[in-house]
Amino acid sequence: MNYYDPKDKTLLKEGTVIAVRAVYFNKCYIRYRRLKMNGHLKQMIKVFVAQIEHTVIVTKDGPVLTTKNRLKSVSV
Repeated sequence: MNYYDPKDKTLLKEGTVIAVRAVYFNKCYIRYRRLKMNGHLKQMIKVFVAQIEHTVIVTKDGPVLTTKNRLKSVSV
């Protein structure tokens, strides 16, 4: 199952491997204006989206995170 079900009480067992994903959508739009060569202004709208994914192994001593956090910066 890839979504939360409050009725599901299944426990994760040792040896289980799961992927945890989170997606962030920025609802605040960034607007800016660019002066075109002909002198007219053009309004641009930018939307930012980020996705984070981790792989987790369930062990008897607790969860083991197998992925590294690699944050990439992108200029717009």
